[in-house]
Amino acid sequence: MRFRERDPQAGTHLIRVRVRNESDQPIEIQSIRLDLATPDLDLSDESLESFGRTLIPGETGEFNIYIAVSTSPSAFAAAQTHIDSLRLTMGCSAADGNFIETGTYTLGVEVLGR
Repeated sequence: MRFRERDPQAGTHLIRVRVRNESDQPIEIQSIRLDLATPDLDLSDESLESFGRTLIPGETGEFNIYIAVSTSPSAFAAAQTHIDSLRLTMGCSAADGNFIETGTYTLGVEVLGR
């Protein structure tokens, strides 16, 4: 039996969240919280970021969030796990009040510097 010295999923990851305002009014992105969709890895409690950025109708905004991932007590299971999706909770406001958007989203890979 062979064990990995380090799980490639553990560590700090940059997650870039793209949000498009498809409404007919400006919305303010107040906060974004990320949670892992897999039970075999743990996410630091610092996955909530505050932004306070307004997007006008049709605008797409990018929000960078760094997350720290660690293995769960089941290290062997975690070594076999990949981060392929995240649960997102976004706190927003608009002229008619505050609202929350939630969902589970598949991650894409973006090569930086290209």
